[in-house]
Amino acid sequence: MLSTSRTLGDTTGQDGIGRAIMKKTNDPMLAMQAFYRAAREELEREWDARKRLKSCPVFFNITNFRLYNASCGIDQGDHCLQQIVEILQKNFPGRLLTHLGADHFAVLADTADVTTRIEAACHDVKELIANPNIEMKAGIRYLSELPDPETLTLAFDNDAALACKSITKDATRHYAVYTREMGRLHELQNYVRENLDKALENHHIKVYCQPIVRSLNGKVCSFEALARWDSPEYGLLSPALFIPTLEEFRLIDRLDRYVADQMAQFLHNQMKRGQQTLPVSLNFSRLDFQLMDPAQMLEETSSRYQLPRDFLCPEVTENALVLQDESIRQGLRRFWEAGFEVWLDDFGSGYSSLNVLKDYRFHTLKLDMAFLHPFTKESRIILTSIVRMAKELGIHTLAEGVETKEQADFLRDIGCEKLQGYYFGKPLPLAECRSFCQDRGLPFESLQEAGLLNRAGLIDVSQPSPVAIVADDAQNIQFLQINDAYLKSLQSIGTKNVTDSNLFLRSRNFPMHQKFRHFADKARKSGQTETMTYVDNSQYMRVNLKTVARAGHRCIHRAELYNISLDEAARDKQSRRLDNVLRNIILTYEGIWYLNMENQVLEIIEPLTSDQQVGETNPDIDGTFHHFAEYFVHPKDRERFLHFMDPEQFYRQAAASQSAIITEPFRILRSNGNFDWLIIIGMVLPKSPSRDILFFITKPPINDQKKLRPILFEMLRSYGVTAEAFATDTANTSQALWQAFLQHSREKIIWKDRSHRICGASQAFVEWLGIPEKELLGKTTQELGFCVDCQADDETDEKAMCSGQVVSDCFLHFVVKQQLHLVQADKFPIYQNDKMTGVVLCFHDVEDNHHPLINEVHTAVTDEETGFLNYRGMVMAGLRYADTYRLYGDDYTAALIDVPEFDAIGLTYGPEFRQHLLQKITAILKEYLPPSLTISHIGSCCFLLFQKSAHIAQLQQAHIQISNAIHAIQQVDGFPCTLYMHYAIVRGSEARSLDSLLQLLIKRMHESEEAQYGQALYTSDRFIFDRAAFDHSDLGAVVSDPETYELLYCNPAMRKRSGIPLDTPLEGMKCYEILAGLSAPCPDCCHTQLSRDRFISRVFHNPVAGMDFLLQDILIPWHGKNCHFCTCLNLDEYLTKDTRFNQMLFFEASVNDAIRLGMYETDPVRGIRQMMSRIGRQLEADRIILAEEKGDNVTFTYTWEADGILPLGEDFQPISRVELHHIFDHFSQRNSFTISDMSAYWQEHPNLAPHIPGIQRVALARLMLDGQPYGFITVINPSPEKLHQAEELLTALTRFFTILLRNRDMMQRLDRLSKSDQLTGLLNRRGFKDCLASLPEGRRFAFIFGDLNKLKETNDTLGHEAGDQLLCAAAQIFLHVGHEGFIFRMGGDEFLMIEEIQQPQEAQALLKKLEEHFQAGHISIALGYTTAETPIEDIDAVLTQADSLMYRQKLQQHRVNPDT
Repeated sequence: MLSTSRTLGDTTGQDGIGRAIMKKTNDPMLAMQAFYRAAREELEREWDARKRLKSCPVFFNITNFRLYNASCGIDQGDHCLQQIVEILQKNFPGRLLTHLGADHFAVLADTADVTTRIEAACHDVKELIANPNIEMKAGIRYLSELPDPETLTLAFDNDAALACKSITKDATRHYAVYTREMGRLHELQNYVRENLDKALENHHIKVYCQPIVRSLNGKVCSFEALARWDSPEYGLLSPALFIPTLEEFRLIDRLDRYVADQMAQFLHNQMKRGQQTLPVSLNFSRLDFQLMDPAQMLEETSSRYQLPRDFLCPEVTENALVLQDESIRQGLRRFWEAGFEVWLDDFGSGYSSLNVLKDYRFHTLKLDMAFLHPFTKESRIILTSIVRMAKELGIHTLAEGVETKEQADFLRDIGCEKLQGYYFGKPLPLAECRSFCQDRGLPFESLQEAGLLNRAGLIDVSQPSPVAIVADDAQNIQFLQINDAYLKSLQSIGTKNVTDSNLFLRSRNFPMHQKFRHFADKARKSGQTETMTYVDNSQYMRVNLKTVARAGHRCIHRAELYNISLDEAARDKQSRRLDNVLRNIILTYEGIWYLNMENQVLEIIEPLTSDQQVGETNPDIDGTFHHFAEYFVHPKDRERFLHFMDPEQFYRQAAASQSAIITEPFRILRSNGNFDWLIIIGMVLPKSPSRDILFFITKPPINDQKKLRPILFEMLRSYGVTAEAFATDTANTSQALWQAFLQHSREKIIWKDRSHRICGASQAFVEWLGIPEKELLGKTTQELGFCVDCQADDETDEKAMCSGQVVSDCFLHFVVKQQLHLVQADKFPIYQNDKMTGVVLCFHDVEDNHHPLINEVHTAVTDEETGFLNYRGMVMAGLRYADTYRLYGDDYTAALIDVPEFDAIGLTYGPEFRQHLLQKITAILKEYLPPSLTISHIGSCCFLLFQKSAHIAQLQQAHIQISNAIHAIQQVDGFPCTLYMHYAIVRGSEARSLDSLLQLLIKRMHESEEAQYGQALYTSDRFIFDRAAFDHSDLGAVVSDPETYELLYCNPAMRKRSGIPLDTPLEGMKCYEILAGLSAPCPDCCHTQLSRDRFISRVFHNPVAGMDFLLQDILIPWHGKNCHFCTCLNLDEYLTKDTRFNQMLFFEASVNDAIRLGMYETDPVRGIRQMMSRIGRQLEADRIILAEEKGDNVTFTYTWEADGILPLGEDFQPISRVELHHIFDHFSQRNSFTISDMSAYWQEHPNLAPHIPGIQRVALARLMLDGQPYGFITVINPSPEKLHQAEELLTALTRFFTILLRNRDMMQRLDRLSKSDQLTGLLNRRGFKDCLASLPEGRRFAFIFGDLNKLKETNDTLGHEAGDQLLCAAAQIFLHVGHEGFIFRMGGDEFLMIEEIQQPQEAQALLKKLEEHFQAGHISIALGYTTAETPIEDIDAVLTQADSLMYRQKLQQHRVNPDT
């Protein structure tokens, strides 16, 4: 943009219509006020002449001109604006014109042809710039009556500017005419901008929701959140008004944050009340990605209200992506990384829809409602293509703006998944949405349905091939949607529509029901496309089925159905192939009989016995079966055979078995004289009106006895038949034992030194324990934490080492890979050179013995789903830890982990999903939890952990990692999920028993989940600190036994103060001996007053350390016993640090106070004086002097004196730099310094000046800014103890003093510029006002007014440069006669001179003198004068009188010389 300091050249004149008023000065108001005054005069002339106005204000704006400056440079931009001025002058000749600043212009145009001239000017600018993104726009304000000056200004700056702004983004229009509605719109926009915060605070902005319906099931699947502003002053404001306004003023992020928070809070409350909750889409503006991090905001909102990520779906409009903004690209990427589903709104409304899909990733496309209005053939074709393309890209589709049933049906038919619009419901307040949907018969979709149908929605049903979407609940199969091609295939076999087809599929009497059921199960199990060919109504049909989604027992299939018989291209080939296949199938059967119930005949398709012929028909069905039974069926099977062949019995059997196929084995006499087992299969023919039956007779699958025997036994066992009567080969026990011995022969061995530290381990032990050997070496079992019975382990080690005997059958409890194992240990002493050096331990895992009893116990305590301990195992492990604590004081920690969302989401998506999710969480626990910790799965997704308390820090860190990992799970089996982990921790020492410990854990977990602390460690009303915190603290900490006074713990800080080496054991040391240097307990010992619920505070002098301490005493649990815990604060160190800290704070406060006083002042000089006064009083100084360098001299510009100190006289001003060269020599070395003894300094430097009276010591600092010296500041006679502080304070403040000096100079320059006329160098109207205010009272002054003649003629004939020269020449004559500072250019061609006079006659002499000089210079000017005495109350009246006299002279001149 062109700034006001780089404005265009100025061509000025005064004669009415012919003037072009342009800015050249740095005072834009002067040019604009002159323009508005001239415009007012012109309109007054028009109104006086005709009582109507023929001119109108026009406002011009060059849109996007910053692009021109950015690409071509500022200088070229200025040149371009000059050319635009020439274009406006050409198209509006003789009209008033001004440059308002930047890329804005104003013209007072002729109403008659204003639009034609605007079009012509815009066309010329378009050709000049040749960039379609940069255009000139205009706003017109027609006037019906003469406006007052203020209204006229608003007509240009406000009304016409608003009309121009209204078409900024309309490429088809060059101008707009102001209307009252524009004014109201502007008023509302200002209201929106000014009242947003108030509206949010008072909830005048409300969140509405509009339902979104899934086309496949007609249920509400989600909502869109929309903001509605109910203003107390204006009523309901349109989103089309306040949203663009908030975007324009970059406030939109506040609204979007508010909507997200309100919506999340509403969903959270719904979930707490147990109401069904649906996802909601939230709109985000393009500017949100610049003003905040939307992904982080939405993640924090979801976490705060414990919402699944898929419940809040961010929407961005397509137009927001056109500019390829990197902030948007990164923001969308963060959305996906965080697991949010991003929707693209208004797809198809922009100019780069396909590029958007190429460059960005989206979950859902919202098709712009413009496609449905109008709803034409072309729009149908486009919508179909978009939906098909989206499905190929794996993107879901949603159509908004659905208003009719016709539109909804069409969108459903082409596969558009979701529908939104007034046909289903308008946006409603949150509280009304649920009841509205219930009244309209729009049920809410379940999460399971959503998961399945989201996958189903990607199936393309708009393609020409026969495709269907099939729902399957493991019992019934039904079509959700079929396309026309699929319906045609169904109709070819006699099925009229999808409703009839669903009735057939649900009917258990449908012959093909079981066949389709098995086929669907096969597809579900394999996950691949399965194909089945069958005959239906004499047609060969082929169906392809693929399972695309599964949740629990429900799934979605994609089906294709082809009528092979009707396929002209493949009919003959396929039919021949199938006939050949069927003929070969017939050969696999021993016989095939066809029972034609319509004609009551039995037809022999394939004969079974020699007395039957192919094609033979027997009308006596009953007689034929009885004859066959008598001659060919085994006597024991005849009755069963006849019962099987009875049609009525067969139908009942088929119905009872829910299958149209019945199978039974019979013994049949064969030609070799043997009765062989044959299987007869009966099937009711599908869709046969007379329910014909087809019988197939075949051999059993296996006839070989050796092969058949084990299969029969296996079959019997699978059906629950006991097999005691069937002898089997017994296993070779010896061989099994030998194999078991070989498998478990590796010994698990470690060896320790005398300090019980592990020195080595066998590979079998390392592999068994799961801890690398390098982590074992040098540590005790207590430090490692895998041994629950550490004390017992150490005691038996000591027994082996002290007695020198083998210690056998020591039973210990080890945590092996997060499982509690009972271990048998044998311990052997180690001798080296006849000295005991350690012990060898050989372990045997009792559970490896595979004893039936042990296996039974192991099974009873192990959870099958996770492999961890179950609830029973948890109790056993907990009792073991509790016993160890009770016997040995070895404290332990219990932690409860819970994922509350697990049950609900598992119930939604089914047991298979639940199992896979549990497996993921189990894997996370195994990964992050240490192997020395015991894990129990006690139900749902709840886990209980036990570990030694020494490792609690490791456990707390693992909890944070686990929580983050569980929350990072976004999908399982394709279904979205959002999980939050809660946990609580209890130490064993906090509870009396395992039962009370579990109760305390549950209480803390409940409180944690209620408060939604998430990862925060919650421990109820107890504070638990790790000992490591005191190990690294400067605060002394001591634990002692209150009964024996023995020291149990002394942290390093207290050891150092008491002289106890860090590696010295504390055994046998008494607290009173070591800490107080006494031989008996301290006489004022507080142990009798100690309790666990309050601290005792006291001050204690430690004679050993020679220090005073502040002690805080309390009882704490320590290894199962109440012990005296004491913190010790060294008061001497504290007071020293506190003094230094207070000094630092005092210094910082002084600096901040001084800066605040100086920098907050609008007047820099006052700010300087405020700062000097503040630091002078602070340092208790006599004076502060700020000296400025001006050439070769130094001037004391500002001084401050304390009360009672006389100010410096004028004798000290100015001072030559030469006299101060010693000070400047110091400054060349450093920027600040002090002189503590000025008397001695003057003796060393006698030429140093000035000798300020009473000076004893000084602190000086150089004033520099950006390498430029300004001078220096000095503090004279600060109090002796604050001399050093004075230097530091001045050093900290020099930059701020210098900035204030620079600001003072800048404001003075700006003030001079604002009061000066840049063309003539004279003062302007503002300068005149200041001069007038400074005139002394009681004096008389002459006011001489002058108005140049022929300036317009000069401008028009000789050019504006000649006119400027004429103005400058007139100014020089005024300066020659008058005095500088009292001559003013009042605007245009008007001048004013003020001169003090004693008598009124002197004014006439001045006037005559001026006339003579102007005549000598050949300059025509009209002059008039008046006199007045100060103070002047009404200067306008004085000027008016002078102006009248001037015009009277002008009239006389015109009469004498008409050309003037």
